[in-house]
Amino acid sequence: MAEAAGPRAIGLLLSGYGDDGTEGVRHIKDRGGLVICQTPETAERGDMPQSALRKGYCDRELAPVEMFDEIVRFIKNHPPR
Repeated sequence: MAEAAGPRAIGLLLSGYGDDGTEGVRHIKDRGGLVICQTPETAERGDMPQSALRKGYCDRELAPVEMFDEIVRFIKNHPPR
């Protein structure tokens, strides 16, 4: 997805164990896309969002209820080609 969508890609990193989502959001970040990580305080398990936050891959750190509005804003500012 990161290669196909480039700067229009959106990655959400939500609650989970380990750090397996970190590599995927790194690819999105490297290609100029938006990476939104769940705030660890709102996650049942904060391992995955914390891993990406530590590595600096998250553009926004939001509670799930705040993510929709951020995604809509991003899409409006990055229309399809």
